[in-house]
Amino acid sequence: MTLDEKCNISRLQQQGMGYRKIASELGISENTVKSYLRRHSKIKSSEEISGGCKRCGKAIEQKLHKRKKEFCSDYCRSRWWRKNTDLSGRKTAVIKKCKMCNNEFACYRSENRSFCSRKCYVESLNK
Repeated sequence: MTLDEKCNISRLQQQGMGYRKIASELGISENTVKSYLRRHSKIKSSEEISGGCKRCGKAIEQKLHKRKKEFCSDYCRSRWWRKNTDLSGRKTAVIKKCKMCNNEFACYRSENRSFCSRKCYVESLNK
């Protein structure tokens, strides 16, 4: 594909012409037009633009054939999940007492947990 054809494809697409019309106008394959525009188009398709971050609303650029992003950054993701723990599908916390230091701690995952920290667990082994 020549540089002239590439410029013409972009120009015709910006004028609102479809793949088929561009291909017939330039005498090239419709698939050539599609693949060129997919790789080089500055105009985003509706699949590439999303509503924005769940937490801050900042626009997120979605990549084609990838999982849809819901957050603009790890910071926003962690803040949102911390605030919305009821939506995470996790079990509610079970409050337990540590066998070593008798401090109360919240247990989310394993209800069999007996120690509040690794430090208390190791101290119990050394006892």
